[in-house]
Amino acid sequence: DLILSDFGAQFVYVGSDGASKLNVSTRVYDASKAEETAGAFIPTARDDDFSAEGFSLIGIPVAPQFRSTLRIYDYDGTGGEVAFALFGDDASEPFHFGVASLHGTEWKMTTALLPVHPAIAQLDLSSLIPAGRYTRVRVIVAPQEKMKVWGFVSITNNQTSHVTIVSP
Repeated sequence: DLILSDFGAQFVYVGSDGASKLNVSTRVYDASKAEETAGAFIPTARDDDFSAEGFSLIGIPVAPQFRSTLRIYDYDGTGGEVAFALFGDDASEPFHFGVASLHGTEWKMTTALLPVHPAIAQLDLSSLIPAGRYTRVRVIVAPQEKMKVWGFVSITNNQTSHVTIVSP
């Protein structure tokens, strides 16, 4: 059974023999504009998608009509710190470097003593990107301690509410 909550992210545990049979599809959309868009697909991370090395996301568009949010998830649900760097256009040096803490809800576990929810960090990238300086950015995320992470960036058009997802 799924445990539905206001937390927004949840682990679903499936035995290895049934994992290939599980198909999950999630999308996001503005219900008030359902006649204009069917929404954007939100990727579902599987075990192998989480990495102890981190991940990078490329080609994130930057313009006044967009807002971008980086979401980072911890595989063990315990949280910790990750470093993240933002690179403009084709730059080899970041214009912003920061550290984010991943936090979870109250510690809930399944009967198999596995976490119900991942720890999460959610960062507003738009506030970190200098206005008019770049057309695209690249994001690199790396754990600062022993943990496995996965994440994505959602880009929302402020006028239409259409969403685009950039994932590893």
